[in-house]
Amino acid sequence: MKFLKTTIVAGLLILGCCVAVAQENSTPEFVLLLDEARDGLARQQAEKARLEHLFETQEAQITAAKAKLNERLGKLKAFYGVLQTVAEDTRARFASSLTNLQFPRRVPFLVRFASDTALASINDMEALWYQLLRDTVESGRVVRFRAVVTKANGEQSRETIVRVGTFNIVSDAGYLGVTPDGTVEELAYQPDSRFTDSAKNMANATDGVVVFGLDLARGGFLGLLQETRATSDQIKE
Repeated sequence: MKFLKTTIVAGLLILGCCVAVAQENSTPEFVLLLDEARDGLARQQAEKARLEHLFETQEAQITAAKAKLNERLGKLKAFYGVLQTVAEDTRARFASSLTNLQFPRRVPFLVRFASDTALASINDMEALWYQLLRDTVESGRVVRFRAVVTKANGEQSRETIVRVGTFNIVSDAGYLGVTPDGTVEELAYQPDSRFTDSAKNMANATDGVVVFGLDLARGGFLGLLQETRATSDQIKE
């Protein structure tokens, strides 16, 4: 449309120039030039009208096609809305889960699934089902893997740690914690020795049954221990 307006303005300028020149010199050459400018302007005005009509027609067709698509989707669209809600709830749960230390790439997938305006493909639906199923299985496993651990003195090292379901992670040093940004760190304050020893035993075990002090609050009790001990030390100081 900007091109058409520019062309029409240019045509009017030419026409104006031709009229001005024609008034001074009305020779046949100038009359011919004026007629050509008028014909060109008329053609461009006709093209502008054609393109505007084409744009309006296609816009109406697109609107009608969208309405027809929404009508055919019907309950499928509502079903996809439920899937997006599940994906968003799952993303929030996975982001704070210990299993996310091993499977961090699943969160971006869930973010895209939950925010996408287009309908999900069958592959995406299957991937969502797979992530839910895998997390259910992993929540009942004791797994050993390597991760970067931040020491109490601030140093970092890559170590072998053990995840006990979705409840705790431990190493040779005892219980570990996870910060909101996903950093694994040694706890500044460990619980009583009988619990800390059980954590070390779990970290070093290769098979069999291990007696372990499980934090059923998924780190909540250990978090309260950190706050209590820190407050006590501040009072003593």
